[in-house]
Amino acid sequence: MCLSATSADRTRLHATCMEAGMSETFDPAALAEAMAPLLGLELTPERRGPVVMHLQIAAEMAAKLGAAKLDDEAEPAPVFTP
Repeated sequence: MCLSATSADRTRLHATCMEAGMSETFDPAALAEAMAPLLGLELTPERRGPVVMHLQIAAEMAAKLGAAKLDDEAEPAPVFTP
């Protein structure tokens, strides 16, 4: 969903996801099926697998980021150094 999504958009998305049988647990396949019509996309069988795979990868990355403990005073580094 785009960054400018309104509260009504998020409420509609949540309702659509629940109607599609989603639970509160992340299910990338169900999310793809629920989001496609809201975004005006046709989710063909050929596209479904890669979309679900990328949603799963994004969820795993988000979980890692969410698990990182940062101090409230933490500032981003001016230069990324691996």
